Amino acid sequence: ARWCVGRLAEDVVAAIVEDFEDRESVREIAARLCASLGEPVAAGDAAFRLQAAAGIAVLCEDAGRAAPLLE
Repeated sequence: ARWCVGRLAEDVVAAIVEDFEDRESVREIAARLCASLGEPVAAGDAAFRLQAAAGIAVLCEDAGRAAPLLE
């Protein structure tokens, strides 16, 4: 699968996944993305951990156009 990530709003990102085999392969990409965001981030002398959650929608299965998937 090919994929890219983009920021939609202050605390919202979207991953666009193309050429995936099934929803499970997309779930694996989402899990890896969430795990990587959970890695510690250093800021001066402090370290922070971010938390992320993912929802999955598939064009043509969950909506006929891309715009509703991003709302």
